[in-house]
Amino acid sequence: MVLRPYPQWRGDGTRNVRAILTRQAKEVQVSMLRGNIEELLSLEADMTLLDVGGGTGALVAPLADQCREIIVLEPSARQRERGAKKHTRLKFVAGRAEALPFPGARFDRVLASRSFHHFEDQDKALEELRRVLKTGGWLVIVEFAPRTFWGRAARFITSRSHHGHGTFFEPDALKRKLEEQGFREIQLHILGSLYAADARV
Repeated sequence: MVLRPYPQWRGDGTRNVRAILTRQAKEVQVSMLRGNIEELLSLEADMTLLDVGGGTGALVAPLADQCREIIVLEPSARQRERGAKKHTRLKFVAGRAEALPFPGARFDRVLASRSFHHFEDQDKALEELRRVLKTGGWLVIVEFAPRTFWGRAARFITSRSHHGHGTFFEPDALKRKLEEQGFREIQLHILGSLYAADARV
């Protein structure tokens, strides 16, 4: 099943609600993921990692010692600037998932953590993510389980930001979409209010 954000809510009071939910959601997500992301990516010393829509790079910064290079692709200049100041071992690049500014077969691992629902053309984005992966590499997508509390909160937050755009998938629906795009050996992992899908090329 595919779920859209909640309809636009009106009233200035929702700004405070959105800010509180956004802050709490980020704290919960990072704490939940920190114990899982290393295992999901399974990095090695000579590998390269692309974090798509990675914001300030806070999630992947602790992994800098585990691989050769980490690049964070982030459309927001503000987020890139904050990340570059705080995480000097990461490289920040402007861009969007639907048109990745990289050659084919560039990365061993690609991560899209809590960003896939923001991609305006998800099919095109998956084509691009697959294109930049090396043969034998894999993609890890971390998303909200839409029917959990934080999944509902994410839909509400998205309805009030990012131009109201957001498409959320139940785990099995995302697995089918990955299969349609030619990914293989897809595995799903439930992480509380989040879930992860990892897939090979």
